[in-house]
This record gives sequence, structure tokens and C-alpha cells, in this order.
Amino acid sequence: MPPPLELLLSIASVAQVSLLSLFLGHPEPSDG
Repeated sequence: MPPPLELLLSIASVAQVSLLSLFLGHPEPSDG
């Protein structure tokens, strides 16, 4: 039995947010 569409949408949403946070909110490299 395939998972409900709502579950897939929620997973995709969380994955998108996490990827965006990694690309946009990556910590700046500190020197020294």
C-alpha cells in the first residue's frame, strides 16, 4: 500500500527546507 500523498508532500517540504538552509544558511568559514 503506497504512502498517502500528504506524507510525500510533507517529506518533500522538509527536505526542501533543509536543503535551502544548508545552501543559504551555511556557516561562514572563520580564519585563524
